[in-house]
Amino acid sequence: MADNTYQDCVFQPKAQIDERTAAIDMLKKLHVGPYIVLMDRGYTSFNMVENCNRFSNCYYVIRSKTGKSAFKEVEALPDQECDVDISCRVTDSNYYYMTHKDKENIHLIKRQRKHYKKLRSKNTRNIH
Repeated sequence: MADNTYQDCVFQPKAQIDERTAAIDMLKKLHVGPYIVLMDRGYTSFNMVENCNRFSNCYYVIRSKTGKSAFKEVEALPDQECDVDISCRVTDSNYYYMTHKDKENIHLIKRQRKHYKKLRSKNTRNIH
C-alpha cells in the first residue's frame, strides 16, 4: 500500500478468465481499515454486491447500466445524487421466480455454465 492505493494482480488461465472472481480474491487479501472500492460496469452482479457486503470496512460504488442488462431497481432511481438502500430476493430457481415474481421484488439469475472445453476434438486444428 503506497500513497493510500492498493495494487494487486491475479493471473488466470485463458480458459478460466473471470474478472469478478479475481476481484473478490483480491478483496479477501486486503486487510486494512475502512476502504472504498470503485468498480466499472462489468462488475455489476448480485454475487459481487453480496461479497462486498460481507467484507468488514468495505464500502463500494459500482457503475451500472440502466435497462434490461442491469438491476431493474437502478432504472427507477432519480437522475441525481442519491443514497438508497435496495433490497430484493435473488434466486436461480425458475419455478420459484415464476410463482413469486408478481408478489415480491425478485430477480432470477442464470447459473454460470462452464463454456470452455478443456479438451478439443481430434478434428480441431490450430492454424497458427
